[in-house]
Amino acid sequence: MTALIADILIYLLLIAGVGFGGIALMGLLIFPDLHSRLFTALRASLICGGSVL
Repeated sequence: MTALIADILIYLLLIAGVGFGGIALMGLLIFPDLHSRLFTALRASLICGGSVL
């Protein structure tokens, strides 16, 4: 039972990581100036890395 819960939690964190990675990519492509691009991409990438690791 606990293995099932752990697997579900791992899959949810991986999906969240992929989602935040996509948000980071969109932040790099959409925002006009360098500061807002890097700020958005850094925050989303840190959340992405934290969820995946």
